[in-house]
This record gives sequence, structure tokens and C-alpha cells, in this order.
Amino acid sequence: MSIVSTEVQPFDHLSQDLILDAIESAGLLTSGVIYPLNSYENRVYYVGIDEARPVVVKIYRPDRWSLEQINEELEFINELDESENAVIAPLKINGQINGQSYFEYKDYIFAIWPLKGGSPIELDNEEQLYLIGQKLGRIHLCAQKQKFEHRPTLSLLKQYQDFCEQFLKIEWIDGYLLENFKQQFARILPHFERLDPIYEKCKKIRVHGDFHPGNIMIRDEEVFIVDFDDSYMGPAICDIWMLLSGEKFEHPNQLSEILEGYEIFLDFDRKELQFIDALQTLRIMQHPVWIVNRWNDPAFKKAFSDIEHTNYWQRILNLISGSFLEIEYL
Repeated sequence: MSIVSTEVQPFDHLSQDLILDAIESAGLLTSGVIYPLNSYENRVYYVGIDEARPVVVKIYRPDRWSLEQINEELEFINELDESENAVIAPLKINGQINGQSYFEYKDYIFAIWPLKGGSPIELDNEEQLYLIGQKLGRIHLCAQKQKFEHRPTLSLLKQYQDFCEQFLKIEWIDGYLLENFKQQFARILPHFERLDPIYEKCKKIRVHGDFHPGNIMIRDEEVFIVDFDDSYMGPAICDIWMLLSGEKFEHPNQLSEILEGYEIFLDFDRKELQFIDALQTLRIMQHPVWIVNRWNDPAFKKAFSDIEHTNYWQRILNLISGSFLEIEYL
């Protein structure tokens, strides 16, 4: 996979003045205060508003999602908010076309949220796992009422095969490690082949898609979920498994707490538990592939410089080698 390019990158022309002009084009008068918040795929900024509370502005990476897909994300959040779920809805400002939640300015699509801070949840806290299970069950109860028409449906086997193909083209992986990766990929493939027909038949709903602790915030004992940028169609377990932490022998107890809260609102099909190792494996593979594909973005070079070193790939190999070890989840 080539990692050298002189092409202009999507955010090369994004300046602070352009961002402020974009926000004012949406009908808000800025105070001139602006600074970046932690984000790589998109660009996210704290922006001061004249005589009003600050806002958070998310500028979507061009050519990643279509307008229809962006609108589905935002309307999903609005639907959850209207059902009194624990989310932060994007601002809708007077004069927006057809009540849509996104704005367009020059070459960029963006959305604006009210500023709301909080702390990440603690995955080793059983009470918080139970509480998050409740919140997620309520979200999925709403999520199953409609389907995404434009956003993707996660495939299991095809996604694995695509990641394997991309992985084996990465130029930073030394030859001896590459052979080890090939062996692990071959070992794991039969598991995906066995699971794929079962997965294809299971119920798919709209899921958050990136339900890790950084996107689950607690403030004044209230929980709210942020960043639905990666939402797609998939089984409920796609969100649930990301709440597991620590060693595998700890997962059954964690799942018990999560599902006890979850099933207050929605039944969970235990057959989906067999997909956990496959979903974890896809996540392990997705991260380095994502970094390599975005390497020409300066933000990625600054944040993930260790990807150029053998130790990084050895760690990834070790994680993949731990996939599909026998464990009874419940």
C-alpha cells in the first residue's frame, strides 16, 4: 500500500477564518474565539458565540460520506433526542433549508452542537456498566424502528477479507512479520467463514458503531452519548462488545451487568455473543488500515508516528494472535 503522496489533502484549505465565516453563514455571530478539539477523521472545533454559549462545530471529511449519509446520521441523533434518549442533538437554526441539520459552506459540510462537557465512563465500574446497558438498550429500542437507507450494513466475512488484502500491502511491515500475519489471517479465516452465514441471518438495526468509553460521557450523574459519525446497520452486539475491558475471563461478569441493564428495554439475542471475537478482530485490523489510508493527513502523522516502527506491528500481531481463544461468555 503506497504511503507517499503529494496530493492536496481534504483539510489543506481549512483555515480559522474560513471556519468562522462558515458558522456565521449558518446564522450565528461568532466572538472570534476558536480552538481545535481532539478529532482525526473529521475536524472538530470549540467556537465562541457572541452573547451566547459556545458551540462545537464538526466539519466532515470531504468525500467520505455522501450528503444523504451525513443527513441520516444527524436525523438518527434527532430521532433519539426526540425519544428522550441520552444524546446531544445538533442545533437547528432558523432559516435552515427543510429543517436539515447540516450546513454547506464552500467545499465543506458541517454541523453545530451545543457545548456540553463530561467525563468518560469507567469500564471497571459495575454500576456504570449497568447504567450504560440501560442507556444502550433504550437507544437500540428506538434504533430498530427504522433502517438506514444510505449508510452501510456491516458485513463480517467480506470486511475481514478486505482488511486482510489491505494489510498485506502495507510497506511498513517487515518481511518476517508479514509471514506471521499471513499465518494468523489463514488461521482466523475459517472462523469468519463459519460465522458469516449465521451473522447474515441475524437482526440488523441502526447502531452507534463506535461505542467506546470516549464517546460515552457522564456529567452530574447524567450519561449522554456522542459522535454517531460511524453509525451503520449491524446487530446489537456491535455496540455492546465495545464496553468489555481487561482480560477475557473478566468479560462474562461485565456482560452480565451490561445485559441486565440493556434488557430492561430490549431483549438481547444471546446468539450474537459468538460474534464478539470476530468484531474485536475487525477492530484490531481496522485501526492500522485506517491510519495508513489517512497517512498524508498531517494530523495522523503527528498522532500515530509509531506506526512506522516494527514494535507497532508486533503489538498488532500479538493482539490478532489472541483472537478466537475459547471462552464461555454466559
